[in-house]
Amino acid sequence: MVDLSPAGLLARVLPAPAIGIVADPADWEAALLAGEVEMVARAVDRRRREVAAGRSCARRALARLGAEAGPLPPDPDRVPRWPADVVGSITHTAGFCAAAVAWRRELRALGLDAERPIGSSRGEIMRLVATPTEAAWLARLPEQRQATGSALVFSAKEALYKAQFPLTREFLDFTDVELQLDRVQLDRAGDGHGCGELSAEFRPDKAAARLPPLVARFAVGDDLVVTAAHLLA
Repeated sequence: MVDLSPAGLLARVLPAPAIGIVADPADWEAALLAGEVEMVARAVDRRRREVAAGRSCARRALARLGAEAGPLPPDPDRVPRWPADVVGSITHTAGFCAAAVAWRRELRALGLDAERPIGSSRGEIMRLVATPTEAAWLARLPEQRQATGSALVFSAKEALYKAQFPLTREFLDFTDVELQLDRVQLDRAGDGHGCGELSAEFRPDKAAARLPPLVARFAVGDDLVVTAAHLLA
């Protein structure tokens, strides 16, 4: 039986060298460490809980990896300061948070993102996120799958962005990368849920276009899409 739990979806998208942790109730109440508290000094409680869960998951993943599991303050671009020999990524969406880490000697880049199906605001969001080719793919989906398909487009682009940014330090718009979606199946024969790999192309004038191709894996559950992008060392 296919494991469609949040942890099961995370396991399906991460490359073998990576360690992933999904937040449990204690992570959402975890204390922030020195250098992290300032991030949420003026934040609402929901934001504070998201940051706490993300940092707590990241430290648990680092400990399991065998790396230093100390404070993870943000750098000037608000990216967590991972240990020098580690790559990592954190994601959170409604009711879900996870982190993944790996040794830099095994993965050069790692990006993780999770999204809930995009409902009533889908059209407005996709006008900002999807290229014309991606929008055409979404329009061909059955109506009942378009919310999930939109979440997949959003999640994959976020994961790809998170993977490339530490290498390029270049801010991108959503339409600076185009997903290759023609062979993507959200309803996979045998389990009823999508799982697979996506390829993507960055605009040729972007630094990310000069990187080796990033691999993006996705998994779709009942109400959650998880995507991870990585580049082997």
